[in-house]
Amino acid sequence: MSGKSRRKEDNFIGRGKHIKIRAQRILYPMGRMKARAYLIVAAALAAAVLLFGWTKTSAETTERELLSRTVATVDGEEVDVYLYGTRAVAGGYAFCDFTLEYGSVSVPIEGCGYGATVSAFDFLGDGNEQIFFAASTGGSGGYGYYYVFGLGKDGVTTLFDHNDFVNEYSAQRECDGGVAIFREGEKVLTFEPRTDGEKLNEPEVGGVNFVAPSYFYPENRYRLDVWQKVTDSAAYDVVGHIVTLIDLAGESREFTAVSFR
Repeated sequence: MSGKSRRKEDNFIGRGKHIKIRAQRILYPMGRMKARAYLIVAAALAAAVLLFGWTKTSAETTERELLSRTVATVDGEEVDVYLYGTRAVAGGYAFCDFTLEYGSVSVPIEGCGYGATVSAFDFLGDGNEQIFFAASTGGSGGYGYYYVFGLGKDGVTTLFDHNDFVNEYSAQRECDGGVAIFREGEKVLTFEPRTDGEKLNEPEVGGVNFVAPSYFYPENRYRLDVWQKVTDSAAYDVVGHIVTLIDLAGESREFTAVSFR
C-alpha cells in the first residue's frame, strides 16, 4: 500500500475513532445511571411510535373507500348509486365488505376481490335500470363475483346471484380424446381432442367463471352471458367454454360453446 493510500486509510480510521470518542464524551459525563435512564425513555418513545404507526395502519384497513359510482333510471328519475369497500390489507388492491348505497338504502355484498364496479343496465325492458355488480377474485382461474340488483325504495331485489347459478352440464372423455358435454343426460356438444401431448385427466365443467351483459337489440334491453370453463387437468388448462344466455325478463336460458383450440 502506498504512503498516500495509507494516509487516506489512517485518516478514515482516525475520523471513525474520533466520532466514537466524541459520542462517549457526550454520553458518560451524565453518569452511567442517567445514561441508562435516558436510553429507557428513548426505547419507550420508540415503542410508542411503533404502536401509533401500527394503529394508523390498522385504521387504514378498515376505512371505507368509494370504488365505483353510476346513475340508474328508476321510475323516471335518475338515482345515484355508490359502491364502497374496505381494503383487505393496507396498501393492497383487494377489497372486502362491499356496500351498495343509494338514497337511504345500504346493501352489503358478499365477497372480496379486485376491480369491483357497478353499472346500470335495463335487463327487464320496463324502462327501469338494474345494477350489475362485478369483481374479480384474482388468480389464474379468472373467476369473479357477479350480481344483478333491482332497485326499490326500501331495498334491492336480487335478480342474479352467481352463487345460485345452477350448473346443468357435465363433461366426459371420449375414446378419441375429445371432451363430450352432457346436459340432463344428453350429449349436446363435443370439443375436439387435444394435440399438445399433455396428460389427459378427467375433464369437468366449472361453475360461473365470467359474466357480462349483452345487448338484445330487438327489445332494446340487455341479457346476461354466463361463461363456464371446460377444463382438463387444472383451472388454467382450458379446453373451451360454455356460454349460457340468461334472459332475466323471461327467465329463459340458451347456450352455445366457444373453443380456443
